[in-house]
Amino acid sequence: MTEFSLDQFTRELQVHLEAHPLAQPADLVKYCRQRAFGASRTYAGEQEALQALAGEYAALTPDDAAPLLEPLGPGAARLNLAGAAASGLTPAQLARACILDSSLTPRDEAWFRRALEALEQLAARDALSPVCSRGMKSFLTLYRDKGCPPLRHSDAYRAAYQPHYRVFSGPLARLLPLMAAVSQRSAGLADNRRLAVAMDGCAAAGKTEAADWLSQVFCAGVVHMDDFFLPPHLRTAGRRGQPGGNVHYERFSIQVAPRLPWREPFSYQRFDCTRLTMNEWRQVPAVPVVFVEGAYALHPACRGEYGLKVFFDVSPQLQQQRIMQRNGPDQWVRFREEWIPMERLYQEHFQIRRHVDLIVE
Repeated sequence: MTEFSLDQFTRELQVHLEAHPLAQPADLVKYCRQRAFGASRTYAGEQEALQALAGEYAALTPDDAAPLLEPLGPGAARLNLAGAAASGLTPAQLARACILDSSLTPRDEAWFRRALEALEQLAARDALSPVCSRGMKSFLTLYRDKGCPPLRHSDAYRAAYQPHYRVFSGPLARLLPLMAAVSQRSAGLADNRRLAVAMDGCAAAGKTEAADWLSQVFCAGVVHMDDFFLPPHLRTAGRRGQPGGNVHYERFSIQVAPRLPWREPFSYQRFDCTRLTMNEWRQVPAVPVVFVEGAYALHPACRGEYGLKVFFDVSPQLQQQRIMQRNGPDQWVRFREEWIPMERLYQEHFQIRRHVDLIVE
C-alpha cells in the first residue's frame, strides 16, 4: 500500500491540470483511478489487447515529437501511443506488456479513497480549475452511488487532447523508456543480426526481474551474469583485487560474447553458486533480442558487442531493504562488506555509468 500524502497529491494534480486545463471532474477522478489501479481497461487476454491496440495504431499518426510518457505520480505513467509508434514499439509488444503489467499491478483501494476525499477538499477550497471546483462534489456523489466504476474521459477532454495511451502503474512503468529503446534499436537490424542489450548496475536494482519481464514482451533470450560467478580455483587475492575480477570474464568471452550479435541459437554453461561447480547448459534461441543482465555485464574483458547499454541504479536505503528481504540479514552483511564494494570499484574504475545509453532508476 502506498502512503497517501495530501501535499504531494496536490502538487502532482496541479501539474496534471496545468498540462490539461480543460479537464473535467470525470478526468481528474480517472487520473486518480489510473494512479491507484493501473489500466482502467482490462482485457480477456493478449489477443483482445492486440486487436484494440492495432485498431488505435491504425487510427493515429506516429509522432516522434510527442512525449513518450506522461507521469501519473511515483511508479505510474501513461504511455502515449503516437510516441510509442514513432519509437518502433509494435502493437504486439505493447499487448504483451499491458497483460504483464496488469498481472503485476497491485490495487490500492485505500489510496484511491483518500484521493477522492482530497479532490472533494480541494474543490471546496477552489484549489482546482473553476469547472472542477464547481462540479466535483456533485460528480463524486453520483460516482460513489454507482460504486466507483471505471469511467471514460469527458467529451471536452477527448476533443481537446485526443487521448490515445495505455496506463502502466506496476513495475513495468519504469521500464517504458527502455522498452522503446529496445524496439527502436532492434527494428532496423538485418535478418541475420540481433540486438544484444547489456543490463549492468547495482545489486538489488531489479535487473533480473526486468530481464525476465522484458524477455516476455520481446520474446527474447536472457543471459545471466550470475552464471559466470568466479569459480574457486580463480579466487586468488590478486584476481579479487582487480576491478571487476569477481566475474569469470574469460569464459563469458568464449561462450557468449562472439554469439551475441548473430541471430542464431547458442548455449553456455551455468556456474552453480550453491554447489560451486559447473552445472547445466542454458540454451539461448535464435531470437532478435537477447538481454545480458547482471553486474559486470559491461566489463571490457567480456568483449560483448552491445547495441544498447543500460545501467540500473538504486538508492542505498532501498538496496539494503531489498537484500534483507531477499537474502536475509546474514547475507546482507556479506553484500555490504564484500560484494557491493567490489561492484562499486568496478563501476568507478571503468566509469560504467558514463558509457551507457540509458539509466533506469
